[in-house]
Amino acid sequence: MSGLRRGVWVIPLSLAAAFILQALPLPPAVAVWTPNWVTLVTLYWCVAAPRLAGVGLGFFTGLAADVLEATLLGQQALAKCAAAFLVVWQRRRFRMYHLWQQACLVPLPVALEQLVSALVRAAAGAGEPDFTDLLPVLTAAPAWPLLFLMLNGLQRLAGLRLAGQ
Repeated sequence: MSGLRRGVWVIPLSLAAAFILQALPLPPAVAVWTPNWVTLVTLYWCVAAPRLAGVGLGFFTGLAADVLEATLLGQQALAKCAAAFLVVWQRRRFRMYHLWQQACLVPLPVALEQLVSALVRAAAGAGEPDFTDLLPVLTAAPAWPLLFLMLNGLQRLAGLRLAGQ
């Protein structure tokens, strides 16, 4: 089996873990501050493995998140596609930054996702934008280095070689 196919199982495994973290029942005061784990994991794989994960992965994780959170079908799919597109488009530039610089940039696609999601909700009449929609943007930066190091280690452990992408 080729080096690329050997460790591909890491992507769905990490996304499953992200969905579990996203679905954990938390008190409302804590839940608004939790980062969107599914988005962060999707963005990581869009940077690390753009041939395996890209805008399509953003779409499918968004659809799954729509079903999991019982939101408008397609709302999060469109929002995650926009965030994934931004990261894939600037992937080479993003990869050359240090981890702390990446942590400063990650809130941008997360903010784009929140903006698109809020616009879709407003257009559908399903709710007005709220200040709490911006809190996951603030928590994305401190969560990124930890998530990056964990997924990078898991990628190496699985033997998923992504050089040349």
